[in-house]
Amino acid sequence: MKPAWLQGIPPSRWAARIHPLVDDQRAAINRFYLAHRPFPDVAAGEKFVRSDLTGSVCYAYPDAKPERIGFACLLLVLLFLVDDLLEEMSLADGKQYNEALMEMMRGPGGRGVQPDRTVPAQWFMFDLWEEMRNCDRAGAERVLEPAFKFMRKQTDPRRLKKMGLDEYLKYRGEDVGTYFIAELGRFSAGVLLSDTERKLIHPLELNYAHHLSVMNDCWSYDKELRAARELHPEGGVLCNAVANLVEDTGMPVIEARGELYRRCREWEECHDQLAVEMLAKWDTKEYKGVEAECRYDSRSDCGQ
Repeated sequence: MKPAWLQGIPPSRWAARIHPLVDDQRAAINRFYLAHRPFPDVAAGEKFVRSDLTGSVCYAYPDAKPERIGFACLLLVLLFLVDDLLEEMSLADGKQYNEALMEMMRGPGGRGVQPDRTVPAQWFMFDLWEEMRNCDRAGAERVLEPAFKFMRKQTDPRRLKKMGLDEYLKYRGEDVGTYFIAELGRFSAGVLLSDTERKLIHPLELNYAHHLSVMNDCWSYDKELRAARELHPEGGVLCNAVANLVEDTGMPVIEARGELYRRCREWEECHDQLAVEMLAKWDTKEYKGVEAECRYDSRSDCGQ
């Protein structure tokens, strides 16, 4: 049954797809994290399995190469779990935590950095990025900086500031990790774009950033509201487009969610128009893959 705030909103014209190895990946990811991540109790582990984070990743990247979809699942599931931890920390503590993880992501290089093997998140991140580099060094390095930008935004003091909706959307497009998610999608599919090609797709990715950010906020509002009430006042601060629109207009929450979700449908129409315009300039397999990836990433956030 649809939530009340979705009533009257037409369904998306975009069709969702899921990676054919989703069942294998679910089993592998659940087995890995249940074995190695210290969940506080059995119930927490069961909640993790029910959340099906792996399924969301497989919806986002249905065209990932079979040998690469596991990298995307491991990395994004880890970052989902880290995000939950950050909600319980101050921004300063969260920044320190993420900086330690980023050091692991950079790898040993010339610095001889090695993880603390008693800290699961450190060795998870270190080993995963080494495996990604062994698979495709150039592609993995392209993912690194967008990932760092996303992780820094997670603990940015601007999260505590009241923003208008336009300012918020600009900020949130970075905070939700849009460009990181897009770059990881290209790595997963084995697509390496030139700088010229990356500039060409910028309008498409900017539209996608708005769509993904707002759709995520509509569906995660209840969870984020609970975090704001129950967890750390900084790490759990309510940074959400729904809350922003309510603050700006006095609109009831149910109406604000519906209004923002209608905008998602408008961004989908804008995407389709941009896609046609760009196809006239760049009719290649790479472009078609990037365009489809934006649609699938956006559809991965929910079943609507």
